Amino acid sequence: GNALAVERRRAATAAWLTDGAPRPAPRARVAATAAIPAVGEAWKDPRGPCVYSFATNTVTRQPATVQHLTVDGTGRTVAIFYATTAAAAGIDRVVQARPDFWASLDSYFTGAPLAVRNPTGAKRILPALHEAFGQESDVDGNGALIFLFADLGRTGSGGFTVGYFDGTDAARPADTSALCNDISSRGSNGADMLYLLDPCTLYKNGFATPPATCPTSGDGTGSFPYSVGVDELVPAVMAHELQHDVIFNTRCLAGSLASCGAIDDYAGDLWLNEGLSMVAEDFAGFGLHTQHERDTAGVYLDCARTSSLLCYQDVSLTTWPSGEPGNATGHYGGAHTFLRWHADQADAGRAAAASGAALTRALVASPSLSRTAIASASGLSFEEGFARFGLGALFSGEDALFATSPAPLTPAPDFAFAPAVPWSPLHTTVGRVKYSKLQPGAALLTSLRNDGWGAYVSGRGSGAEATLTVGSGAAVKPHVAVVRFKGDLPLP
Repeated sequence: GNALAVERRRAATAAWLTDGAPRPAPRARVAATAAIPAVGEAWKDPRGPCVYSFATNTVTRQPATVQHLTVDGTGRTVAIFYATTAAAAGIDRVVQARPDFWASLDSYFTGAPLAVRNPTGAKRILPALHEAFGQESDVDGNGALIFLFADLGRTGSGGFTVGYFDGTDAARPADTSALCNDISSRGSNGADMLYLLDPCTLYKNGFATPPATCPTSGDGTGSFPYSVGVDELVPAVMAHELQHDVIFNTRCLAGSLASCGAIDDYAGDLWLNEGLSMVAEDFAGFGLHTQHERDTAGVYLDCARTSSLLCYQDVSLTTWPSGEPGNATGHYGGAHTFLRWHADQADAGRAAAASGAALTRALVASPSLSRTAIASASGLSFEEGFARFGLGALFSGEDALFATSPAPLTPAPDFAFAPAVPWSPLHTTVGRVKYSKLQPGAALLTSLRNDGWGAYVSGRGSGAEATLTVGSGAAVKPHVAVVRFKGDLPLP
């Protein structure tokens, strides 16, 4: 469902940029000017909000009511959780099985400590997003984000979308038509909204043959038990989609139209937008910090363990083909690890930015396109940054493998996956990139994307001079980095 969610967001933003619709002014969330609905209150339009279904490619009204309000330490309501009538029944079953369901989401969203689930407050979606990315939108003036639990529909490929953000809601006035087809608003809810698949539906979708109902006791079994849905996937999606709202608010509502148009452009900054959202999951305490996401992230670089659809070696970093079939995890993985490496380097004091948070804020707010923005924020050219990232992924901080004489060459500080940053999970979670062995005197024919990579390692040398010849028939020649090291390079 990732590709479909991206396509809907891209199309919505492109339409808004070209049809002359008025742009609402961005507003910081400092003082609410609109009322907060009460628990049990129906959506402001009694017919319900407009909800997009990925199964039918249609937008329909679905009745919804407020299920819960999240209040921060100052007593301010910062999140309003709605559920459609259909999803509310599933939420009820989840609450029966997990009585601390809402308390958990409150803690994860605000960072308030919660015994057992979040004792140190390390899971902190909203504070982390403010620090590392910027301010979310507030076009409806209520000072709170709206999360809507709904059945978003299974995709044609059999997958399902766990959540999405659509800038149409923030950019256009609320649709008043019965069928959500007013051409001036295009199904907008006129609110700051994020859509979530409820944990009950998520639980059922984790099975080849979904059960008719969700369990009301215990944690359940299968691919997505409640401990994964409630404590990992749902809050991670909240952080992920919230970054999309932040960059939309920063570049579209507050920034220039040019920088706005690039954030969902397949040949522009879409890779940066999605990569930042993946890093947002990490900064919020989820992402690579949770077991489910660690299992997924482990296949980004190690292509020996999975299909090419999941690994990064055979996909593109900066150009995401539109409508490409299959799983887009490889694309997300490349952008994730590349940006996370840059953030780790910044936090270790190895780049121009003062910290990883400063770097990501600069990338969100930059009026320049991604390559220029990264060079400005990191102090490295895009090509140099990519080369160092690639070498870090190949050697994965294995300092002992490098020669110490006559001139020491170690991957630290610039070529490592930041082992000096103890909170970074990259080194232990993502691991090393897969490489191919070079044979003396033999030609190696390979095909790479324009911004992909290839890692090749020769056998043990004798210490004498050696020649490596690289040829390419491509119009734009590849950059080549050659590193000499001693010892055995472990396999991924």
